[in-house]
Amino acid sequence: MSEKNEQERPRFRVANVGQIVGRGRYVSGEVLSGVVRMGMILHAEHLPSGTRWRVTGVEFADSPSTGEYRMAFFLDGAQALDELRRVLPAGSILAGEC
Repeated sequence: MSEKNEQERPRFRVANVGQIVGRGRYVSGEVLSGVVRMGMILHAEHLPSGTRWRVTGVEFADSPSTGEYRMAFFLDGAQALDELRRVLPAGSILAGEC
């Protein structure tokens, strides 16, 4: 990855929100810019600045059979699944705080 990409503000487009029992709630989608890392704080650009989540896991969420290649981020302190889906509909943009 280039040095320029490392310094760009991380931005991520949400495609799906889900939960894995024993692991927690996650968002999956596409990294638009920068690099998202464990421990990073993410916030939704369309929500008040006080709504933030810490990334506790980073994984590939690929589905070769459908041709979808996404990243998934597990979120610490995320709301109940139904509420998280409400506040982060598909297309929402999450930004990282550098």
